[in-house]
Amino acid sequence: MLALSALFKDLARWTPWLYARTETCMHRPAVTVFIPVYNREDFLAQAVDSVLAQTFRDFEILVLDDGSEDDSLEIARSYRDKRVRVEINPKHLGNTPTRNRGIDLSRGRYIATLDSDDFAMPERLAKQVEYLEAHTKCVAVGSWIRILDTINGNSRLKRHPIVSREVKAWFPWHNSLSQTSIMVRGDALRRLRYDESYEQCQDYDLHIRLAREHDLANLPEALTVKRLHADQTTRKVKIGDESKLRIIGRLLEELEIAVSPQELELHYSLTRPEMRKRGLDSESLRAAAIWLRKLLGANTRLHSFPEPEFSRVVASAWFVACSSAARRMPLRIPSFLTTRPFASHFLPAAGQRAANFLGRS
Repeated sequence: MLALSALFKDLARWTPWLYARTETCMHRPAVTVFIPVYNREDFLAQAVDSVLAQTFRDFEILVLDDGSEDDSLEIARSYRDKRVRVEINPKHLGNTPTRNRGIDLSRGRYIATLDSDDFAMPERLAKQVEYLEAHTKCVAVGSWIRILDTINGNSRLKRHPIVSREVKAWFPWHNSLSQTSIMVRGDALRRLRYDESYEQCQDYDLHIRLAREHDLANLPEALTVKRLHADQTTRKVKIGDESKLRIIGRLLEELEIAVSPQELELHYSLTRPEMRKRGLDSESLRAAAIWLRKLLGANTRLHSFPEPEFSRVVASAWFVACSSAARRMPLRIPSFLTTRPFASHFLPAAGQRAANFLGRS
């Protein structure tokens, strides 16, 4: 009996410790910060360090190496902080499958992504968790980003639309959230996942699918710094452009209008900086006026995208088109066409007047 009594006393003494250890092992962090890695030895440490320096502390960092051939894996394994988890793909899977495996391995209620060549501001996680906790209908929140161009030695702020209706209105033109700054509710991300038919722009496709059932948002400040560097290849840019055209074409089909390859290229070019630099000729501006009026008419009929937000996006594209054409034909473009207030409030009339004017010239 004495031995049995002593055993119970020992169990009573050790139970709190055992319970605490079990809770630690089973702890589900609020946030998984997912960092996919492939040959990023020059940048990975800064990415990881920027997360460890967060003011919000309840997180894990999931570093998933996709068969790096440099010292990326060794750098990841050098961290002794228990919040840093290092996983390795059984073989080189590529961009999108690696991201899906990262979803499978994540334990957080929220999943925040950070590219291995970028880094986060100290309050990124705190502000995004606070936003998602306060806005239960919002499934994902991104932010503006700071673009650090290490090739040309400059930086710029990239702004995204803030509220959900504006985010959705911009989708037929470009991705309204940055993958490297987004935080998503884990259950939604685990259910929808990335479409592995996209080698690039898989996030663009995912965000559109998330938006069909939920709200999306961006915080109006740069919470992530995105680095542009020489290792980002021309091939990836080309595949990215092809993927964007595929996604945009699919969205335009929802407006039930026939889209020719020429119209799709024109549509895509209207928000691209390359078009602004080279300028539009009279024929292209006339085509832009006709195309944008077609978009407005289709959305008025079908309500596929939020209004009046969608009309304002179209007006912005028209303003840019006219300004671009004025660079090339300064004596032939009436000044009223290049004023943003006119474009914003009188786009249908502006489009018709531009078409009439250019038709006579």
